[in-house]
Amino acid sequence: MLNDDARIIVDNAIDRLESMRDQQSGGKWLKNLTAAVGPYIKDWDFTESWTWAEWPDREITFPGSSNQDIGIDVVAVRRIDSRHVAIQCKSRHLENGIPVAIQKSELDSFANASSNPFWAERWLVTNGEAPFSPQAGQALSMVGVDRPVKPVNIHADLLSQRSGQDEEPCPHCEPDAPQTAQQTKQCMQDEAVATAVSVLQEHVQIESPDRDKFQELADQWEEETFFLSRSDRAIAHPLHQEIIALGHPVIPLILERMRSQGGHWFEALQHITGEDPVSPADYGNIAAMQISWLQWGENHGYA
Repeated sequence: MLNDDARIIVDNAIDRLESMRDQQSGGKWLKNLTAAVGPYIKDWDFTESWTWAEWPDREITFPGSSNQDIGIDVVAVRRIDSRHVAIQCKSRHLENGIPVAIQKSELDSFANASSNPFWAERWLVTNGEAPFSPQAGQALSMVGVDRPVKPVNIHADLLSQRSGQDEEPCPHCEPDAPQTAQQTKQCMQDEAVATAVSVLQEHVQIESPDRDKFQELADQWEEETFFLSRSDRAIAHPLHQEIIALGHPVIPLILERMRSQGGHWFEALQHITGEDPVSPADYGNIAAMQISWLQWGENHGYA
């Protein structure tokens, strides 16, 4: 159930979207609305969201970046793992007839800006059923195989949220509820999901006994080699060699760290796996090399 404040926010957002249906194409108002209402849409499962200019960690995460529009309109944080989602917003005139299709040229800057492995997901939020040109549709399916751009209709998601906000409370979840209190179907589903997630997390810990050791070595290695101007010295560092010596059990841990924090882990992965999925044309392009290794990890069941 939504509390009264959340109900008001959802209702106001829907009213705003419907009042803007007859406006010409644009995106600024939709960007501000998406950032404001994002954490209140249950299916999105965000803890926080900001416009790019207001994101408090922007300069820390991307030093030297400007608060001007670079293609990413909104930054959100996933509740499940605290990773970040890059969002672009596109509004269309929806009042009469078929809205103007979203063109590939409108997506290019976002596709480029969100290509960094820092982003866990990439969303394209629209104010309604806005179609895509054939070229844009093809680009959506091809841009970033590991993280394709996900079209999201915010109006439809808010309407779904409002339609479900009046569900009756679960007696089983009430304070001081007796053991015999009945559970609603939704409560049972939520409990089953929570149990499954807990089991999976325990499984990860059991199957990854080297996690703590790896994290300790990785943190220390990155700290001691941060200011080295030559990567070969960082690679030859004893801590890097210790990480390699941990062997195959740390492959998913390296890939996980690369996905969330970046880093120059290519040589360690090459030594441990005996493979190199990076195209020679991409050598020196850190973002492209990271994407190649993350895709390799998914293909080999490490995702």
